[in-house]
Amino acid sequence: MTATCLVSFYWAAAQFLPYNGAMTGSWQVTFGGDTRSKPVVALVSHGLTPWTQQTSGFAATAASQVLSFLAVGTPDATPPSSSLDGVSLAAAPEPASAMLVLVGPLGFAAVTWHGGRRSAIRRLRGPAGLKEAGRSVFSSLAVPVSRSA
Repeated sequence: MTATCLVSFYWAAAQFLPYNGAMTGSWQVTFGGDTRSKPVVALVSHGLTPWTQQTSGFAATAASQVLSFLAVGTPDATPPSSSLDGVSLAAAPEPASAMLVLVGPLGFAAVTWHGGRRSAIRRLRGPAGLKEAGRSVFSSLAVPVSRSA
């Protein structure tokens, strides 16, 4: 069975002395056998990038998989210094779980609304509650009964 995992991390890049000239920086993230390249950021000479959050979804196809990061920069002989922080790996919600997250509060709201409506009926009819002329309001409900042979 394949599950989806979300890998999230923050990264920044900088160019330090004695290197001069424009450079680029990026990350390659590998989870299992799947590699993703992150957007390339351009650096001016001796520049610094702000911390940036990146998130990617990966398929978890085994019980144990390796998560690795590779800093990539140009020109090849003098790549920028890349910093990595706040790495997290979390299971992405399955579609059925996501549906429960959405439907659950709606069901609760419906039950709450229906319960509030019942209370309003009780208040309107007085201390007898749901009794109306000696019979229950629900006495006319048909309940299916199955008979065994």
